[in-house]
Amino acid sequence: MAGRSFFPVLFLLCAALAAQENAEKFYFIDSSSGIPRFVQRLSWYPEEYALYYEVRVEDSVSRREILREHTGEDHLDVSLPPGSYRYRVQSYDLLGKPSKDPPWMPLEVLPALEPGLFSLDPSVIRPESGKDPAFPQSLTLRGRNLENGARVVLRNRANGRETAGLLFPMPGGDAGEAFFPVWPGEGTYDIRVENPGGLSVSLGPVTLLRPPRSRSGYFSAEYGPMVPLHGQLNAMLPSRLYPLGFSVRLGFTPLEINNFSFGLESAAGWNYLSSDYSSGARDYRVTGHLVNLKIHAAARMSLAEKRAVLALYSGGGLAAALDFAKRNPQAGAQAVNALFPAGSAGFRAAWHFSQTWSAVLGLEYLYLFSADETNPGFLLPFAGAGLRF
Repeated sequence: MAGRSFFPVLFLLCAALAAQENAEKFYFIDSSSGIPRFVQRLSWYPEEYALYYEVRVEDSVSRREILREHTGEDHLDVSLPPGSYRYRVQSYDLLGKPSKDPPWMPLEVLPALEPGLFSLDPSVIRPESGKDPAFPQSLTLRGRNLENGARVVLRNRANGRETAGLLFPMPGGDAGEAFFPVWPGEGTYDIRVENPGGLSVSLGPVTLLRPPRSRSGYFSAEYGPMVPLHGQLNAMLPSRLYPLGFSVRLGFTPLEINNFSFGLESAAGWNYLSSDYSSGARDYRVTGHLVNLKIHAAARMSLAEKRAVLALYSGGGLAAALDFAKRNPQAGAQAVNALFPAGSAGFRAAWHFSQTWSAVLGLEYLYLFSADETNPGFLLPFAGAGLRF
């Protein structure tokens, strides 16, 4: 396996019984000399009358003795190259007599790969606005010897805080995807990969930027004709469509729960009404302006990665009939102005073709509460453009 750096790492597959059957699986890396050296620690529970212990290690195939040492401790540190071994720990009592011969136990020292990192992508990350504050995307790492089970962490250069992640190496170990379950916060980081054997490598910087402020505000301007539905006022307006109309709305939905957001909006609209009207022997032209101002409770649902938004709203306000009159060239006209409480409800769909701008379609029902109980109602379809901020 040319081109790869091997260092010994111990995996104790079995533990000895009695004095050695409870041996622990343990190893560490000694870097005091500047060169990583794997040290395997054989440990066991001490026996009550043991003065010292004899530890023997043999090659499991040739039975050649590799190591024989005595220690008064309950452990022994060794440094063995990769290979298959067997070992046993025999205790000696205060009189120097050995215990019964313990069984030989298998010992495997597997090669450890030293990882390498050449590049990472992206090196600058900003999470998307409005998403859950989890790490929004993966980091693609390119290097060598990236192993299954490797540990990956982001280490903050400013405070040393580490955020652990998951590494999924590609076949061959030359690349991998690193995922982090928690957003570590704004800052400059180094990424460190530690293979199961304990050897590690770092690369940086990775710059994590503050998530952009969620755009909970919106404004739209719409063309909106009017369709009379019912009421005595509409009996004087025989036309079924009044094409001149305009509306604007301004809203904020700061309360976000997953793909849903809730808030308030204000809306204002204007429509011009003009229609021919016959009364007995005279013909009139009925004209006027209908202006409304409302406050709505709004609920919005985001779809298609927040490019599409569906909204429902309802509320109330005031509507004014201004300069409303029957006009006749011979009889003249007397204009009437009136103010009504109003209620409204509707739905709206928006498609965001950029972070700011959107196309808007919707339909609204407007109801006027009149003192004479004629209570006219209107349907207001609308289409326009909007922006969010």
